[in-house]
Amino acid sequence: MSVPFEPQGAALPANLSARVVAARGDDLFLVELEGRAHECRRAASCLLLPEPGDRVLIAAVDSMPELYLLAVIERASAGPARLQVDGDLLLASGRGSVRLRAAQSLDLASERLALRAASAELAVERLNCSGVLWQGTLGTVRLVGRVCETMVDRLMQVARVSFRRVEQLEQVRAAQLDYEGSVRLRLRGRHTAITARDVLKAKGRQVHIG
Repeated sequence: MSVPFEPQGAALPANLSARVVAARGDDLFLVELEGRAHECRRAASCLLLPEPGDRVLIAAVDSMPELYLLAVIERASAGPARLQVDGDLLLASGRGSVRLRAAQSLDLASERLALRAASAELAVERLNCSGVLWQGTLGTVRLVGRVCETMVDRLMQVARVSFRRVEQLEQVRAAQLDYEGSVRLRLRGRHTAITARDVLKAKGRQVHIG
């Protein structure tokens, strides 16, 4: 559609509704008004990004030669609405709370995500996490659950004191099992059995049995 282009600075009423024809970049838009095309700049207060076909409100400022696109009155497409600003954006509430709600899904995408809070709560029915490196520093960690399954290629734990209590049964299946105590090693039970298929060896300066 070709419409006559009206140069900037032409006499126009203060506020008018127009139709967006195209976006020219750098927050400049070409709009159709009364059969003529006008170039206008998106105002800082217009957070909803206009799209071709949208009906918008434009204003002519007396002290400025440019026309400004103030707001989107009616959207032409049912696609996702896009809120866009130039530069950084801060959503702040001086006294109340800020809540984000979505009927279907809520996506967060950025190069870096920082979360700071005095306390946080997370309640989800199913949680899937994936990453390359997880690293954290915590004072105390408490995990309470019914079932815990860990499948890794390598597991390494370093601690000054380790205490584990199993009330019923503990089983270890390994190709090679090596326990070493630099000071003392004790195996104790009401019924203790040590068996070997081929060789059973006990070595020490003193060996006490019984």
